Amino acid sequence: MGVHRSRHGCPRLTIIPVWGLILWCFAVSGCYYSAADDGPFDIRLVEVLRIGEEGTGDGVVFGEISGLIAVDSRGRIFVGDQQASQIYAFGSDGEFIKSIGSKGEGPGEFSLLSDVRVGPGDSLYAFDLRRGRISAFDPSTLEFVKSIVVGEDIDGRSARDLIGVLESGFVVTYEDLPWPGTEFNSERYKYARIVSHTGLAGKESIVRVPSSEFMMVRSGNRFLGAAMPYPRDPVIYLGLDELVYSGSTESITVAVTAATGEMLSTIEHSHEAIPITSRELVDWIGLLSDETARLVRKANVRKTKPAYATFVVDDSGRIWVKPTQSDSEAKDVQWLVLDAQSRLVGTVVLPSSVDFDVITGGRAYAVDETGSDVVLVVFQIVES
Repeated sequence: MGVHRSRHGCPRLTIIPVWGLILWCFAVSGCYYSAADDGPFDIRLVEVLRIGEEGTGDGVVFGEISGLIAVDSRGRIFVGDQQASQIYAFGSDGEFIKSIGSKGEGPGEFSLLSDVRVGPGDSLYAFDLRRGRISAFDPSTLEFVKSIVVGEDIDGRSARDLIGVLESGFVVTYEDLPWPGTEFNSERYKYARIVSHTGLAGKESIVRVPSSEFMMVRSGNRFLGAAMPYPRDPVIYLGLDELVYSGSTESITVAVTAATGEMLSTIEHSHEAIPITSRELVDWIGLLSDETARLVRKANVRKTKPAYATFVVDDSGRIWVKPTQSDSEAKDVQWLVLDAQSRLVGTVVLPSSVDFDVITGGRAYAVDETGSDVVLVVFQIVES
């Protein structure tokens, strides 16, 4: 879909006054961005603006923006839209600045925009998964500067994700891919490596996490990947001070690793395993093709759900975890906030269709897919 522009050439956005929202939160119980009633610490989110909510007349309409949000030290917001193959820059107040890039294979263009990151000095970087290429943009003008083709790693794997940017280069992931006939529980991993400014991948991985669970199935003359019911997935996040946070959704256990590969600590939180019901399994398999469903039924599938869906690291080194709910149709999710010592220091309730993408500078940036629109919501974090 992309971003539709108003007749003045800029996206329309809706800004909700902070004072009005504070009054509304105090007046109405269950405000969805408030702390949970039984939270151990008072963390509240006050919505300050949203971009992408379509109303009357022209407005912002985003396509696929989840995981494509970046914020620089000035508070400028960069929203990558995979469907539009563009990045949209906004000021800290939500004012539209400019569009960056376009669909294509040339310099500064994107064939498959998959990651948007801000590096040292507020330089902007975007990764094109299909081209295996990082594009760099000037921090002042946001104009294209150069491209870096990311090389294969020492074992011949292609780059999968741009996790973040360091002074010395980039944190890039590489992943083992399943071969035809591979069982979902075979040993495959996702690796994070340092890639130089010239695109050369380091020989040693700094992080290794079990890869996403899926298997290869035959469809005619082709082999297709089939996701297993309630798979475990890797999560890798670059925090401040060049610390890499990594874990598998199998358990709330997050390793904290230096960019040198030195393991520094672990953040953990106990949870009770949630069984997959027969109805949930039937519903999941019902979404697959007949051939894929037949093979998945024969596989040794998981009996329990993953511990969590994702996590985000804020600039205080705390991780905000979205735990899996026992009720798969629950409308709300209570996020957990864990500090570096694994202490639960807060909880926040959000609709299940809202996911944090970036938490920095006292603000939380989330993608809301509750309604028909895809919306970027910005919250001010209030703690006491």
